[in-house]
Amino acid sequence: MDEKYIGVIIKNQDDKILLYKNNYYIKIKLQEDEDISLTIKNTLKKYINQESYRMVKYYDKAIKNEKSLINKDDNIKMYVVEVISYDEKLKFMKPQELLNHLKKSPSKTFYELIFVKYKPYKELAESLLAMVMIFLSTIMMISTKYLGVNNFMLKLPLILQLLLLVVIFVGVFKYLTPVLVKVFMRKNIDIRKSSTIKSITTVISIVMMMGVATGLI
Repeated sequence: MDEKYIGVIIKNQDDKILLYKNNYYIKIKLQEDEDISLTIKNTLKKYINQESYRMVKYYDKAIKNEKSLINKDDNIKMYVVEVISYDEKLKFMKPQELLNHLKKSPSKTFYELIFVKYKPYKELAESLLAMVMIFLSTIMMISTKYLGVNNFMLKLPLILQLLLLVVIFVGVFKYLTPVLVKVFMRKNIDIRKSSTIKSITTVISIVMMMGVATGLI
């Protein structure tokens, strides 16, 4: 029977992550049919003398099916847990700071993508989607105003127009943001470039909204 392992990543309420023996997770061997919650509880009690925790998230086999990023030895489930009280001697670090203490490995790649780059990637995805949505809305307004194209939305009561817009925006952001984030992860886009692109898209979006608001567009 193959041995099964899980990795427990411990964070505090300040979103700082525990550095344990120059690693960001504690690797634990699972016994057959062992309860995960009990295993995590015992692990916390053993290593940081704390039993209470809140499950934040788990990653199935780290980055599932990404064999180029994760090798067989690191193909384990990662559980992120949050603790409130702990020994002040424990080293909790900001994600970027902790990254500097990790040796180059597939597990470091996973950590960097999830805990360092995920947030900038998500912000970039949302910024791009917002720009596209504003651009499409602007095109729709121009086609209606100058080309006389019929827009069925304008025929609806105002409350239904607003409701429909909310549904469209929520749907786009909910389902397309994760898709774009995965694309950025596969491409491993530089964070500095993503910040630059985000700034540019934000400026473009603001200009388009100002143009619509002032009647220039």
